[in-house]
Amino acid sequence: MVIQYQEGMALIIYGSEPLREGLIALLTAIPQIKEITTASNIQEAEKIVQRQLPVLAFLLPPSSEKNLQISAQKIKSKSPKTKCIALIDDEKQMNILLEAGVDCVKPKGFPANELFLVIQKLLALQ
Repeated sequence: MVIQYQEGMALIIYGSEPLREGLIALLTAIPQIKEITTASNIQEAEKIVQRQLPVLAFLLPPSSEKNLQISAQKIKSKSPKTKCIALIDDEKQMNILLEAGVDCVKPKGFPANELFLVIQKLLALQ
């Protein structure tokens, strides 16, 4: 069985510089990711999504729970096929973000190889 994957741009929203840089390093190893763009706030992210729909969007701490929730809702409303992954500092955020449309919520700091597998699974065409 051959698995086909979506290809395209990954968008990283919020996050500290070291966290973003680590994620960029991981994403460059995934052949389906053709471009990586970062946004420091939802306004920047919305402009990017209007120009080009990402296949993958990462919502990173230390942004507030409300910002992550609103960002997920805005991205999903403009681009329902975009897969959203949120990395969180607090497990209490999980249900709120899943209800907002985030496809996968993981605690910040979980193993990179696990994140790689999550990304592959989300990008697999059904």
